[in-house]
Amino acid sequence: MTELTRKLGQAQEDFVREQDTVFRVYTENLPGTSALFGRYFGGFTVISAQGYWRGTFEASLIFEVIGKGSDLQNVIHAANDIRHVNHQQAVLVAWQDSKFHQLLLTE
Repeated sequence: MTELTRKLGQAQEDFVREQDTVFRVYTENLPGTSALFGRYFGGFTVISAQGYWRGTFEASLIFEVIGKGSDLQNVIHAANDIRHVNHQQAVLVAWQDSKFHQLLLTE
């Protein structure tokens, strides 16, 4: 293994350790919502969905960000801004540890 390969491998491991939380923000799909969320994060995934809130179906967006646990504050600020700008009753914020667990069951 070359020194460069070792350093690249270590950099990847460090990145994986730092990026340990998956955040999701669930909101109504209104014009400008993605741009508003983009003020807080340079990269994220947008998933189009259909939501249901208090008896009514609505077009929805799910924003997904993979980051550090310390990013929670920015996620909450983004969700709260979306709630205020879009005059929504609620916006859901969810997060989970991104560690992958597996179980192999055999005979």
